[in-house]
Amino acid sequence: MVKSIISTIFAILILVFGCMLEQRYINLTFNNFKDIMVEVYTKVENDMAVKEDVLSAQKFWINKKEKLHIFIPHNEIKEIDLWLAESSTLVENNKKEDALSKLDVVIELLVIQFDFCLSGTQVAIHSFRYQLGQLFQNLFQNIICSSISIIAEHLIMQRMVMDSS
Repeated sequence: MVKSIISTIFAILILVFGCMLEQRYINLTFNNFKDIMVEVYTKVENDMAVKEDVLSAQKFWINKKEKLHIFIPHNEIKEIDLWLAESSTLVENNKKEDALSKLDVVIELLVIQFDFCLSGTQVAIHSFRYQLGQLFQNLFQNIICSSISIIAEHLIMQRMVMDSS
């Protein structure tokens, strides 16, 4: 009984720790990438951008997206890939206005995706809290039922001993 309680608590702690690490990683990745994209946007806006600026942002994204596939839907990652590739071509062809609109979409996707991850976390935390409450409620019910059964058996045994003497 004690082992199962300790195992349950240990499993819960592992899940909570894993969720915290996941959110930290997603938070850092999206914030860093958004900062990079804002910097590229500013360079394009001031006519100082070259294709290598966008390519370095793409390289950063490619390195990070492999791990992000674990946490977020693939369609959102694919969408960022598409808009980023288009903006790279537009910067290379010196189409400033079109490049700015594409970069703006990438930044907006990052903000939307980050907000989605946070709201998803809030839903997961609420669900986790509910399930944890149910788990403890069931655990306490089992403990109480077991205790009542043990006490009842003990009282029956005492009564049988008293009746036989």
